[in-house]
Amino acid sequence: MKKIFNHTILFLFIVFAAASCKDPYNPVLTPENKDVLVVEGYIDGADETVINLSKVRIASQLDTARPEPVTNAIVKVEDDQGGQYPLLATSPGKYTGNYTFNPDLKYRLRISVASGPGGTKEYESDFVDYKVSPAIDSISYRVTSDGAQIFVNTHDPNNATTFYHWKWNDTWEFHSFYPSEYEYDAPNQRVIERTDDITVCWQSDFSKEILISSTGKLTKDEIKEFKINNIPPGDFRLSVMYSIEVQQYALDTAGFNFLAALKKNTENMGSLFDPQPSNIRGNIHQIGDPNALVLGYIGAGSSYKTRRFIKIPWDYRQNCPPVYTVPNIKDSLVYYFGQQGYIPLSPEMTGLVITGWYSCINYCVDCTMRGYNVKPSFWP
Repeated sequence: MKKIFNHTILFLFIVFAAASCKDPYNPVLTPENKDVLVVEGYIDGADETVINLSKVRIASQLDTARPEPVTNAIVKVEDDQGGQYPLLATSPGKYTGNYTFNPDLKYRLRISVASGPGGTKEYESDFVDYKVSPAIDSISYRVTSDGAQIFVNTHDPNNATTFYHWKWNDTWEFHSFYPSEYEYDAPNQRVIERTDDITVCWQSDFSKEILISSTGKLTKDEIKEFKINNIPPGDFRLSVMYSIEVQQYALDTAGFNFLAALKKNTENMGSLFDPQPSNIRGNIHQIGDPNALVLGYIGAGSSYKTRRFIKIPWDYRQNCPPVYTVPNIKDSLVYYFGQQGYIPLSPEMTGLVITGWYSCINYCVDCTMRGYNVKPSFWP
C-alpha cells in the first residue's frame, strides 16, 4: 500500500482544503502541508509487525508529492495495560519486531520523530481491538479468454470478522527461449564454457491494489471467490510454474472504512480534482496538535498466511528471432558478442573444428535480464 499512499498524498491535500470543489484548486503551501507523516503497517501477532514511516513533501505548487523515509524515529507498540514492545529500524523508514500479543488487550502505536535542534514530535494511534483473522479456506483460479483470475475463499464460523483485507506476494519460474552453455570472455576475446545458469530464473511481485471486502450484508460471514489478481493471456508468469502467497487480515469497522475511502480516491485519480472525494484522516494523531495532518491507520490482530503453487497449460511464446551463426573469427566475436549483445549458444562444428557459434540476442538467452537465477527457498 506504500506506493498508493505516495501517489495520492497530493490529492489528499486538495481534498482537505476543498472537499466538494469542482473547479481546479491550487493549494497554499504552508508548513502544515509541506511535511506530512505517512504511517503504514499493522500490529501483527502472527507474523512480523512492520511499520513504514515516511514524510511527504511538496517542493512547489506544480510538483508532485515526494516521499522521504523517516530514519530517526523511535517506534513502539503499547497495550492498554502499560506493556511496551519496541520496534527496530531494519532499513530506511522501516521498523519491525516479532511479538506474541494478548488478544484480550487493546493496542496502539507510539512514534517519536526528531524535529529541529533538540526537539521531537510525538504521534500515537488510537487503541484498537485485537482482531484474529480466520483461516483462508483456499486459493482458487479460473482460466478464461481474459487470462487467469486468482481468487481467495474464506469464512468465519463464529460470524465475528465481517471486514477482510488481503495482500499477496507472487513468484514465478520462467525459462529462456534459447539455452546457453557458453559465454563471451571479453578481455581475451574468445568464447568459453559458461559457469552460471541463465536459462532458469524466477521473478516476484506484490499486490498494489487495496483488496478489501465485507460480509456485513450477507447472512453468513463467508467470502467466495474474491478476485485478488488477474494474469493476462499468454503472460510469462504462467509459462512454467506460478506461486502466490496470500495474507489475510481481519479489520475493525474504522479500519475498513479508512481503506475503502482510500481505495475510492485512488481509483478516481484520473483527475486531481474529481468531485465529492472522501475525507481521509485515519486513527493516528500528533500529540499536542490535533489539527496536524497525519495519514494512516494502524490496526492490530493475528493475520493468516497461506501459499499455493499453480501449473497451468499456458500458451506462452517469447517473440525471439531465429538463431544466427557468428563466424568464429575475432572481429566477428568482438562485434556480435562484445558490442551487439548477442550470446553464444553452442558451437557450429566442421569435423573437429569450430567454424562458428550459434547465437541469439541476450534478451532471449539471458533470463537474468528479467529475473534472478537463485532458486527461492520455498520452491519445490
